[in-house]
Amino acid sequence: MLSDPEAHGLYTEASILDLSLGGVVLRRSEAGFDLHFQLQLAEELSEWTTAETFVHPFVSESDHTFVRLRVSAPGADP
Repeated sequence: MLSDPEAHGLYTEASILDLSLGGVVLRRSEAGFDLHFQLQLAEELSEWTTAETFVHPFVSESDHTFVRLRVSAPGADP
């Protein structure tokens, strides 16, 4: 099934990316995956500096998992 997902009516990685609005597809390994993201700052919109890098290990028991990262203003309902 994984070698030819379209033959089984499943989405391919390319078709999932086509549905995405600028998202990222993370490939899962046996241990799960690490979600890497950066907090970047700029005084102008042309030169960005990484202030901090975050790595969040994620393990899922499911065959598939959807992940969403939401950013909220301080004091806002998460």
